[in-house]
Amino acid sequence: MKLETKLKIPLRNAELAMNNEGDANVSSNSKGGVKRKRCIKLRPKDHKLNLVNSCNGFLCLSEPSRNDPVVVCNPITGEFINLPIPTQADEKTRRVSDCGLGFSPKTNHYKVIKIFHLQEWVYEQVRDPITGRENYSRRVAEIHTLGTDSWKRIGCAPSSMYGYKLEFPSYLYGALHWILKDYNISEYIASFNFDKEIFQPVPPPPLRRGIISWEKMENISLGVLRDMLCICDHDSHVFKINIWVMKNYGVQESWTKAFRIDATTKQSRWLRGVYVPISYLRSGAILFFHRLANAVVYYKAKGRFLKFLKVQGVKSKYEAIAYTPSFISINDAVMGDNLATLNVASRCAGLKLQGETKALFLREEDEDMDSDFDLSSDLDSSTTD
Repeated sequence: MKLETKLKIPLRNAELAMNNEGDANVSSNSKGGVKRKRCIKLRPKDHKLNLVNSCNGFLCLSEPSRNDPVVVCNPITGEFINLPIPTQADEKTRRVSDCGLGFSPKTNHYKVIKIFHLQEWVYEQVRDPITGRENYSRRVAEIHTLGTDSWKRIGCAPSSMYGYKLEFPSYLYGALHWILKDYNISEYIASFNFDKEIFQPVPPPPLRRGIISWEKMENISLGVLRDMLCICDHDSHVFKINIWVMKNYGVQESWTKAFRIDATTKQSRWLRGVYVPISYLRSGAILFFHRLANAVVYYKAKGRFLKFLKVQGVKSKYEAIAYTPSFISINDAVMGDNLATLNVASRCAGLKLQGETKALFLREEDEDMDSDFDLSSDLDSSTTD
């Protein structure tokens, strides 16, 4: 299956790249007398961005080394906003670890949250907003409202006693949700309400009574399927993927086990690791993303096996998330006097990144999964260990 690759995302250092136009980093590209766009040759660190999450057709992108949110964009229209840059003093006193984009239905404002560790010492205990534990956490959060020019500190943020990040940012019903991975906790779904600007726990499904073990926690992911919060639990002991959906948001009793999927392939292989839910298709099929295998996973309704689909034509690792496209302009969706909307068309009109228009293909790949990643196991040998 050939994939559409016409959508572009912003360059991290677009101004630098444009200033370098005409030097050794820009090559002329022509063939058969036909003039083509000149190609920018940049090192990956000069233009690479992390894909954080999506909200109403907009994407939040972060700087890779610190996961600091730097851009909100609409890949359909090509528009993007650069987020306010922290001062030099701020950069020395903090280490960003988590972030995400959301929308406040009450105020009609889009907001970006970032959670970071203060480098300075903390001498007073604070109560964790999710677990309720008293600790000397240095994790705090700040909010930026799109259309303004600053960040606002909002206080203590959820933390893991062992330094684990919040995982699988997913927006739904005015809140951003994560999995809080930690030892011996029962409230492991954290959320941030963009209306109230507070962190709140979300009641989890009854995977087990009481506290979830660390082994169980390692195989849990979170997402949104058909406007329902969902938990994907990969039970590695019986090679099953359990999908729970919250039919009535915020009501613990509404958690329902919607699917129990056999996590094997046609070759009787089982791939260990986390399965992240992406989409519940009209046909009843479900798409997952498997990070360790770097593959999209397809499960057909009432099917017996999983299909692993790998992107051909790209050498680096990639990320797949749920995304609903929108033709709404950022200028129409964001209010404020400090809105400076840019467009990738200003760069794409005359220049392109090397390889960015290269054709990509999605191909089923089961048998090679073993040799490529050393992640899959024979079911017979797995059950006898």
